[in-house]
Amino acid sequence: MYRTKNLIKTVAITSVVAAIPSVISYASEKQDMQLNCVAGTNGKSVKISIESVNSIVNSFQLSLKIEGNVKFSKIDFSSDIKNSATTNVKYNKINNTIDIFVTSDSNLVKNSIINIGEIFVEGSVGNKYTIVDNVVGGKNSITLVTDIFEEISDDNLDEVGIKEITIGEGEIKPENPNPPTGGGSTGGGSTNPTPEKPQVQLTTLRGENRYETAVKISRDGWQKSDTVIIVNGDNKKLVDGLAATPLASIKNAPILLSNNNELPKQTVDEIKRLNPSKVIAIGGESAMPNKVINNIKSINSNIVVQRIGGQTRYETSLNIAKEIDKTNNITKIYVGAGYGEADSLSISPVAGKEKAPIILTEQDGLDQKTYEYIKSQNVADGYIIGGKQKVSDKAINQIDAITSKDISNNRISGDSRQDTNAKVLEKFYGNTQLEGVVLAKDYDLVDALSVGPLAAKKDMPVVLATKDISKSQEEILVKKKSTKIYEIGGGIESSAINKLKNLLNK
Repeated sequence: MYRTKNLIKTVAITSVVAAIPSVISYASEKQDMQLNCVAGTNGKSVKISIESVNSIVNSFQLSLKIEGNVKFSKIDFSSDIKNSATTNVKYNKINNTIDIFVTSDSNLVKNSIINIGEIFVEGSVGNKYTIVDNVVGGKNSITLVTDIFEEISDDNLDEVGIKEITIGEGEIKPENPNPPTGGGSTGGGSTNPTPEKPQVQLTTLRGENRYETAVKISRDGWQKSDTVIIVNGDNKKLVDGLAATPLASIKNAPILLSNNNELPKQTVDEIKRLNPSKVIAIGGESAMPNKVINNIKSINSNIVVQRIGGQTRYETSLNIAKEIDKTNNITKIYVGAGYGEADSLSISPVAGKEKAPIILTEQDGLDQKTYEYIKSQNVADGYIIGGKQKVSDKAINQIDAITSKDISNNRISGDSRQDTNAKVLEKFYGNTQLEGVVLAKDYDLVDALSVGPLAAKKDMPVVLATKDISKSQEEILVKKKSTKIYEIGGGIESSAINKLKNLLNK
């Protein structure tokens, strides 16, 4: 067993933890780490930690293998990781292996131990299994990244703690307050333990600012991307990016942010990591200045930069729709108000999943160019997002006249942005079991914009809330269940997070 060290660049560190290539080692010293396994209740779970860690560690990748006739169910990360880190877990069903990736801005080591959390398995009573480090083809079973960007690896962890676990071992049978009558026998009976309640796993994607938060989102969803979408992250310029999510979904691209003057360093570094061949900048010159375009070009001369914009927000959304139409025939549209950003962001994951454009309209109807274009596409269906103060009945009638289906009753709206958000959840996420839920602020909307493509990719709704989950949202979410919540950005009150956890935890 060898513990290896080498100094690597900051950009490469991200690729170690997020992209997870094999690590090349240049120097080594003998210093072993240990994998500690402690059986949980009824042998259905194992508490995992890494011991003998003698460095400050901000990120790590760990590869484990489950040996035995059981399957991986889920992992409940430790509170240290839940509260400060971004996590990702990949399970290979064929090999019964688990790859765990954790990145944090804080030290994950306490008293020379990284407390990872509890792994839950599925299997029958009496099944025996062992969890060991996964060593295949010389790959390191664990790779750590320190606070000074030093890489530490171990190709074979010492195993301490319990060696083999049996499902049902140590099972605590509840007392039966109403013992069965008849037969006079106290033996031969059986009791079924209460099924364990699944735990909701919280993943926080948060940076020091909105630009870094967009980068965290990108790193969670994309190891590499041939295309990157750039929108202006300034609150007053966000509107041009409202319609970008469906295009990003078609291109399998993350959305990253510029400011009014340039590309922030965080965005530049992420573009370098993703190594795209094309960058699409959203917005006309007022929203996406030429200086930003030149910044993009200076990153790599091989990058093709395409601007999609217009003289107005409406023309920009139209031109994005035309770009979508180049590869995906437009049969459905989602229509949002040009001044109703929150409503359009609620629908963006739906539009992204369906690869249907978001068309921005004025209160009383589409502008002439947009109207003529939609009419020419023979669009079958559409939904209007927002109340009458944002999109009038006159506008709906105008759009209804050029769609083949009757959409006169296809308005999705509520009394507030959270109420409209609840209506979107009710209409477009009908299944009780959700893949997960994305939680973003309902007033500072830039994080909700950035996360649209990731939510679409993971088929997760975006719940808009800052201080609390509204009554209308609660009425819908109480009917749903999920084991995953993605908290996007800072500023969301713990009351909102905890209520969402409680609503989904069934």
